[in-house]
Amino acid sequence: MKLKIIAALLIGLSSRVAFSQDLHLFLNNIEEARTTVDNVEDFVELTTMVNGIELDTDHQVRIKEITEAKDDRGNSLQQLERSFFDSKFGSSKNLTIRLEAPVRQATRIETVEGLIEYFTPTEENGGSIVREDFLRHQNKNLLSDAHPELALTLIEKDAFLDLKEKDEQAYKAWLKKLKKENDISGSEEELLDLFSDFFNSTTGWEGEYRKSGIHLLYFYIREQGGKYIHAINVYNEEGNMINHGYSRNDIRYELRLSEKVTPGCRMEIIVEHAGAIEELKFSLKNIYLP
Repeated sequence: MKLKIIAALLIGLSSRVAFSQDLHLFLNNIEEARTTVDNVEDFVELTTMVNGIELDTDHQVRIKEITEAKDDRGNSLQQLERSFFDSKFGSSKNLTIRLEAPVRQATRIETVEGLIEYFTPTEENGGSIVREDFLRHQNKNLLSDAHPELALTLIEKDAFLDLKEKDEQAYKAWLKKLKKENDISGSEEELLDLFSDFFNSTTGWEGEYRKSGIHLLYFYIREQGGKYIHAINVYNEEGNMINHGYSRNDIRYELRLSEKVTPGCRMEIIVEHAGAIEELKFSLKNIYLP
């Protein structure tokens, strides 16, 4: 495969935009890649830096979309597919934009315009949902009042697998109750298939985790209506976060904790939804190609 990568060029000073009096987006770097290989797209990658706003675990950003990009020949440049990580909210100041490469005759990208999303979850805007003594609410949707489109249900995995093995009818009765309390759609057969997938999709490392002192919580999740469960955080009685990692798929969220959950523990559920996200326009001008 013949691949030509043109060296990155630091710019930064020629392209800057102010969203407001305090917020600025700077261009730090541009990299151009061209290839003669079929089915491999030529591209330019812009590395930008956000300044002037708070960024941490409670204040995160991502590029939502590029609304317009064109070179100095008047050709439109399409935004290319983002990586998994670039499509997620994060607290890094660096944001990456990948566009199809301009024609070789072009000397600069005339304009890049788009939207940045600024995610600031709080209890007031519904992005942070706090549940005290959440162990008392197992098998019930912890988001039923705040975000009924979503489901986050703490499941007693070991107890119900044991029930399934010993008493199939009691297990089915539990599933029907769970279905009703969590507004789960589908037939009985679909319900059985759903929770078969739920229990079979765990990581398989439970024994190793427990040997090393890691405690596990399992949640059934449902995401729809443009809302997403961004994170689940658990705090002990002293107010210290005891998260130790997680894994998830479309229906299951496995949370690993460094301490055993006690009645005094508190859970914070971070929800991505429109009320907790601010859209900010940006515009970069006169980006010279390397």
